[in-house]
Order: sequence, then structure tokens, then C-alpha cells
Amino acid sequence: MATIDVAPDLARVLDVEGTLDNLGGDLALLRELIDFFLELAPKQLDDLQAVVDAGDVAAVDLQAHAMKGGAANVGAVKVSATARELEMLAKGGGLAGAAEIFARLRAEFTTFQRTLAGVDWDRLA
Repeated sequence: MATIDVAPDLARVLDVEGTLDNLGGDLALLRELIDFFLELAPKQLDDLQAVVDAGDVAAVDLQAHAMKGGAANVGAVKVSATARELEMLAKGGGLAGAAEIFARLRAEFTTFQRTLAGVDWDRLA
């Protein structure tokens, strides 16, 4: 597959080449998946916030795992990594520091969302 010229700000939040490799080079599919993720993630984050606030370890594990997977599927590397931190914390049986990790997760998602809003997908094609 040819190397894609990706702007540095996009490369910091999205693994374009790796994700396209996983999708057989289908840029249109990547765009669809990202749009779907951007549509669903805000509610997922709100749900995750609620279970973090409630101190529900099992639900945090489940919700963080779902967020990690969704982000990984679209190449949102920092969102996925931060969700994984939260998931691993919950798998350890506690939530000490969960609010701080969640705040970073929401910030990483916001950065992802804002960065993707400015992408010229035709330039990547």
C-alpha cells in the first residue's frame, strides 16, 4: 500500500496507515467508521462518566473496554490507550484515580473530534 501523507496533527490522533491496512485500503470505509464512532462516542463517554461517578467497578470495566475497542477500530490511538488505562484500573478491582483518567479520556476524544473535523479527506485519497 502506498504511504499516505498525513498532517502531523492528524497523525498524533489517528493511525491512518495502520487502520487503512486493516481495512484493505478502503478510505471510504474508514471515513464511515470514524463518522459512526464520532456519533456514538459522546453517549459512551457520558455513560462511562456516570459509572465512574457511581464507583461501579464492573460497569467501568465494561464501558471502558467498549470505548477502547471502538477507538482502536477507527485508529484513534490516544483515545484507545487512555480507555485501556481506565479498563485496566477497573480490572485491578479499584477506581482510585479513575476520575483523572476519565478526564484525560474525554480530553483525548475532544482533541480527536476537533482534529477530524478539519480533515480534507479528498487530499488523503
